[in-house]
Amino acid sequence: TGMLMSLKIFSLPSSEQILVCGAFEDGAIYFWDFASSKLLLSSKLHSQPVLCFAINKECNRCISGSADTNIIMSSIDFTGSPNLKVINQATLPKGGVGAIKIRSDQKIFASAGWDHRVRLYSFKKMNPLAILKYHSSTVRDIDFDPKTNLLASVSTDTKICLLYTSPSPRDS
Repeated sequence: TGMLMSLKIFSLPSSEQILVCGAFEDGAIYFWDFASSKLLLSSKLHSQPVLCFAINKECNRCISGSADTNIIMSSIDFTGSPNLKVINQATLPKGGVGAIKIRSDQKIFASAGWDHRVRLYSFKKMNPLAILKYHSSTVRDIDFDPKTNLLASVSTDTKICLLYTSPSPRDS
């Protein structure tokens, strides 16, 4: 498995069960039950290290980014026999995604690229919506403000970019 590259802890909305999810250097994602330390499921999604991932509020979708050229959306099912299945993917012209975030309304998500770009996608169908070309170096992190839908990105070029993604408070 190699080195742990990214980690999330979350509770399933249908229960009090706490899960820990880890993304590893070998391109796999693992899910453990926190209380029992039991491995629930694992899946090798990428050919390169998984650098980042995001899980939606319902805990039934995972979007992962890697050093390879793919952003992968998987369905997650923790009922019965837990499984993780690839349902969609976007291929980038150059490899390297350092961060992925889902907007709070779950209509769009963003990726931070080593190619200096922030990409916006529809969450439902994973259609590309926009490529933001503000930064002149690797985009290190991104985040959405849940109240205003403001997207912030930061890069090794020492710049921070702020962008309203629709709908913003100004649209109301």
